[in-house]
Amino acid sequence: MKSLETALRVLSAFASDQDSWGVGELAARCELTKGQVSKILATFRDSGFVSQDPATRRYSVGFLAFSLGSRFLAGSELVRASLPIMRGLVDSSGQSVRLSIVAQGKVVYFMGIEGPMLMQTGWRAGMFMPWHATSAGRVLLAYQTREQQNAILEREGLAKITPFTVVDLPMLRDILGQVARQGYSVVRNESTLGLGAIGAPVVGKSQNIIGVLSLAFPDDKVLPSEEPRLVRLLLDAAGELSLRSGAPVYMPAAGKVSSDSA
Repeated sequence: MKSLETALRVLSAFASDQDSWGVGELAARCELTKGQVSKILATFRDSGFVSQDPATRRYSVGFLAFSLGSRFLAGSELVRASLPIMRGLVDSSGQSVRLSIVAQGKVVYFMGIEGPMLMQTGWRAGMFMPWHATSAGRVLLAYQTREQQNAILEREGLAKITPFTVVDLPMLRDILGQVARQGYSVVRNESTLGLGAIGAPVVGKSQNIIGVLSLAFPDDKVLPSEEPRLVRLLLDAAGELSLRSGAPVYMPAAGKVSSDSA
């Protein structure tokens, strides 16, 4: 069992934002010897979970890992309920739409549909997102208890990702309070320069947050005066998705939302 846990620790590194890994990098990250990592990677390579570039000798995600992940998407009720609503929101807003969830204590960009104002942001489905600097992360934080917020922020930190990222804790707490009161979060230029996003909670049967639906847009193409229209469209879509997911009512601004995603 110990050897299995070690192998899974190595494999889990491929879920990070880094596209490829060398043996030495993985050994340092996982605190293992290069020999241990080489044997584990050879097994995963032979089974198709990772692939190795013959020129650089570096490893990346293999097709079998992709196939396994696609089965997770195919079996998700949230995905099935989300797709038509997300497509409709792209059409009505003219912006890109994203769905984020929490998995293993991380905010994950789960899936997205690009709108006509396509821009390269560096964010791709399956990537981890910062709790403190994204609309999805702030929505998820806003409905946590103070103790849960403290635990998450202590664990994840407040990295200064761009010159505009809020890293002052009292200021962030004020922002989170506003998010909880209004039921949505607006973030501009804090995780990626040139990117704006508006996020709203998606809730399930117990009024617990099961995801965050977001609109993503080029910051210079959407004026602040245009935000209210996008907020209304987003809240309508998040409400519809929540009701389809079993929520008896959708009232995020009234505090009728809970989060257990720490």
